[in-house]
Amino acid sequence: MATARPPAPPSSRTPRGLVLARRAFALAPWLLVAGLALRRGRPQPAPQPGMSRQDVAEPAALDLQEPRRGRLARHPRHIPPHGWKDVLWRTLKEIGRDRLPRVAGGVTFYALLAIVPALGVFVSLYGLFADIGQVQRQLDQMATVIPADVVSIVGEQMKRLAVERRANLSIAFAVSLALSVWTASNATRALVDGVNIAYDELEKRNVIQLMAVTYAATFGLLVFMILVTGVLVAAPIVLRMVGLGEFEPIWVPLRWAILLAAAAAAFTMLYRYGPCRSLARWRWVAPGGAFASVLWLGGSLGFSWFLNNVANYDATYGSLGAVIGFMMWIWFSVMVVLLGAELNAEIEHQTALDSTTGPEQPLGQRGATMADTVGLALNTTLVEALGLVWRGGRTFGLRLYHRLQKPADPEQAAQAHEEARAREDGAPAGRQPPSSSSKAASRAA
Repeated sequence: MATARPPAPPSSRTPRGLVLARRAFALAPWLLVAGLALRRGRPQPAPQPGMSRQDVAEPAALDLQEPRRGRLARHPRHIPPHGWKDVLWRTLKEIGRDRLPRVAGGVTFYALLAIVPALGVFVSLYGLFADIGQVQRQLDQMATVIPADVVSIVGEQMKRLAVERRANLSIAFAVSLALSVWTASNATRALVDGVNIAYDELEKRNVIQLMAVTYAATFGLLVFMILVTGVLVAAPIVLRMVGLGEFEPIWVPLRWAILLAAAAAAFTMLYRYGPCRSLARWRWVAPGGAFASVLWLGGSLGFSWFLNNVANYDATYGSLGAVIGFMMWIWFSVMVVLLGAELNAEIEHQTALDSTTGPEQPLGQRGATMADTVGLALNTTLVEALGLVWRGGRTFGLRLYHRLQKPADPEQAAQAHEEARAREDGAPAGRQPPSSSSKAASRAA
C-alpha cells in the first residue's frame, strides 16, 4: 500500500514580475536624474527680450516707420526727445521685469560675506598712514558721505590700528588683501550676473574666461576702495607731511570731483566688459556710468543724512542696527549700479545701427541682444500719460480715503462704497442706472 506524500512546502522564491517591478522602482529616481542632467546639458535658446520689436527690418525702414525716435542714432546725443521718452519708459518697465531689487539683494548677501576682509584692507591701509590724533577728524569727514552706522563699524578698528606697529600692519594688509580678493570674487560674480540680466544676456563664457572677468572686476573694485581711502584719508595727511597743509581747504571740494570721476570710470568699465556679449562702443556705456556715479554719490550723501537724522535702526534692531544700516547702504549701491546698466541697455536698444565694436553688422548678427534688436516705442503722448497717472492716482486715493474712514456699521460701509463707485463712474452718488423695465415703462408712458 503506497503512502501519501506530504504536501510540498510553499516556495520562498519571489515571483519574477515582482522582482522586475522592484528593480524598475529602484532605478526610476536615477533615470529621472539622468534625464534632467541630459536636458540641462542641451544648449538652451536665449530668452527673447521683452521690450523689443518682433519684426526685423532695415534701419532706414525703421526710421521711416517711427520717425523722430533716433533709430539711426550713432551717438546717444543724436536721440531726440521722443526717443528719450521711449528709453525712460522701457527702463522703468524693465526694473520690474528683471526684478532688480531682488537681484540687488542677492548681490548684497555675497557682498556682506566679503565685507569683513575688505574692511581689513581698508583699516590696515589707513593704519599705515594715519596719526592717532587725526582719527576722529577723519571719521567725521567720512560721515559726510558714508552713513554713520558704517563709520561706527570701522571706527574702532581704525583707532586700534592707528597705534599698531608698522610691521604688523603691513602683514595684516597683505593677508587681508589676499583674503578679500578671494571672498569678494563671489560678490563680483553675482554683480556680473546682475549686469547680464539688465542686458538680457545669458552667461556663455567658459570657466577660465569668467574667472578672468570676475577677478579683474574684483581687483578693480579693490583699487577703487584704495583710491577712496587715499582721497578721503591719506591725501590730507600727505599734504601735511610734505608741508603743504595750507592747500587742504582747496583739496576738500576737489576730492569730490575725483571721487565722481573715479566712480564713473569704474562703472563704465563694468558695463563694457562685464556682460557676456560683444563689446559695446564707449559712447554707448558712458551715459549709464555717469548717471550711476552721480546717483551713487548724491544718494550716499542723502542716505547718510537719512540714517543720521530720520531712521533709527538701533531702536528696532538693537545692537544689529549698525549692521542693518550698512547692509541697506550696500543694497542701495548695488541697485544704483544695476540701474545704470539698465539705462545703458535701453539707450543702446533705441538705435537700429550697430553699436558694437568692429565692422558694421546687420541686425541679428552683432552678438549682443540690445544691439541685435530694437526697443519698443511708447505711442502715448505726454498729455495722455499724465491723464492715466492722474486717473489712477485719483482712484487709489479715493479707495484709500474711504478705507481709512472705517464706518461703524455695514450700512454705512455699503453707502461709502456706493459713493466711491459713483465718483469713479462720474454718476451722482446713490442713483442707480435705469433698468430695462423702467426704460420700457417710460417709453410706454
